[in-house]
Formats: sequence, structure tokens, C-alpha cells
Amino acid sequence: MCEDRVGAGATQTKVSSTTLSNESMSHLHLRPVDRVDVRIVVDNFIDILLPSVGPATRPPLRWDWSERPALVAEHGYSLLLSFHGNGGTRSVLYDAGLTPAAALHNLDVLGLQLAEVETIVLSHGHADHHGGLLGMVRRLGRKRMSLIIHPDAWRNRKIVFPSGVEMHLPPQTVEPLNMRMSKL
Repeated sequence: MCEDRVGAGATQTKVSSTTLSNESMSHLHLRPVDRVDVRIVVDNFIDILLPSVGPATRPPLRWDWSERPALVAEHGYSLLLSFHGNGGTRSVLYDAGLTPAAALHNLDVLGLQLAEVETIVLSHGHADHHGGLLGMVRRLGRKRMSLIIHPDAWRNRKIVFPSGVEMHLPPQTVEPLNMRMSKL
């Protein structure tokens, strides 16, 4: 369904990639953790009436729920992963949602601090996973942080619907991120 777009008006960015071999993976030292918290920041659907069940905890239902900011859903995805161990916590944001506002809004509603994030991982180049990155940069400002992305994340894509209609899915570009950072 998604494919590269090459032709008039399309640009192709060459990105070098490093492939981890079995040999290099054997030198990778993973530290044990005591607990991992996985918080869904953005997803396609929200049901505010679902109770907390088992390991899943949801925001509490409150009498004045309609007077408080509510979580928003969008065609996008973002998780906040918190690794607890050795007396400390380290946080990773996995994907950033579709829009610059949704993940930030939901982080605020949930009382989660983006400033505690040490690394942002973008799983792939679809806009519903990287579109919120610019909002993150705006919120964080000039902060040294790891950004881990798949090298194909910068490729042009399109969707071709059964009707024949094509929709261009441009990749995240570094220009808006660089422009934002130069203003800080």
C-alpha cells in the first residue's frame, strides 16, 4: 500500500545505515531493569469509560470529568516507556503521533514530563508516527537528546486507494526542525 514516489517534484535522500551483525550484537550489553512502564500517549481510539483492569491503569474517572482537559485520539501512535532499575528511571518516547499538538496535549493531561525523556525513537517514516516530532522540538528547545530512526524514514511514500486516487505521504524533513532549533 505504501511505496516510494520518484518523479517530478520528488526528492530522494540518501541515508547511510548501519546494520548490526550477530557479532556486534554479542557485544551489546543490556542492563536488567526492575520494571518497565508503558504509557500510551497517542492512539487511534479512546474510551474514557474503560476501567483499570489487571496491569492496565487508566486515568481515574471523576465526577467533574467534563470540566477537565480530556485525552485526544488521532490517527497516530506514541508511547512513553519508562525503565526503572538501579535506583533510577530512564525514559524513551517511542513515536510522536501525527500532529504536533496531540502527544503534547495528552502528556500534559496525564501529568507526564517530556523533559525527562532521554531518547526519541521513530519506528518508521509514516507521518502518523513522526508528525508530532516538531511539537516535541518546540517544547523541549535546544536539548541534546538521541533520536533513533530507521534510515528509510526519510523516503517519499504514497498511498494508492482502490479507486486509483493517490495521496502523497511526505517524509519528515530536517529543515523545519533545523529552522526551529536555529531560533532558540
